[in-house]
Amino acid sequence: MTPADHVLTEAVRALLHPGEVVYLHGLEGSPQGTRGTWIQQRLGGMGVDLDTSVARQVLGDVRSLGLPLDPGGSDLERAFAVPMERARERLRQAPSPQLLVGASFGGAVLLKLMDEGSWRGPALFLAGAGAALTPIQSLPESSRALFIHCPEDDTVPVQGSRSLAGTGGPNVHLLEISDGDDPHRLPGILSSGVLAAAVAWLLEPLASARPERVASFD
Repeated sequence: MTPADHVLTEAVRALLHPGEVVYLHGLEGSPQGTRGTWIQQRLGGMGVDLDTSVARQVLGDVRSLGLPLDPGGSDLERAFAVPMERARERLRQAPSPQLLVGASFGGAVLLKLMDEGSWRGPALFLAGAGAALTPIQSLPESSRALFIHCPEDDTVPVQGSRSLAGTGGPNVHLLEISDGDDPHRLPGILSSGVLAAAVAWLLEPLASARPERVASFD
């Protein structure tokens, strides 16, 4: 991270109260993974332990049997049951989240939260799997969301993010970033400052609402 990026993350952290950025991890991840740790250390955020054990079993069975994936089927509804309840529980707790970050499977959880109306705030999708794992094909109108996805991702194809980014209104954007080291996990966005800049853009309305905490990200 460059000195400029460090200044940006410090400005964002000054804007926030501890725990207001919430991280929803991927299928094989945890709140203590690389991105969850970055969000905690750099932004004072927190992760939700989604408990993806049932989801891993369900998706593993589908792959091993060579079955077609039915995004609206009962198996996937069962896979999402515990993660969704855990995410909803966090939304009911203080401090009230100001930004949700969903990675891969966590991005699918985030998309479902937005679709059902549980979450109406800014959303950051990191290689989000929502279009692949759910029947949802659009964001709510007037969304503020950013998709970051690698076009070479062979775990979760970028086309789902491209399609969703074309919905929801003018404050929804897609940033395609090639990351040869790990196309799905996108480790480069942490060191390059891209993740910090994405968070800052998503929280611009909050900066206007809290001028006493930080005047500007400029």
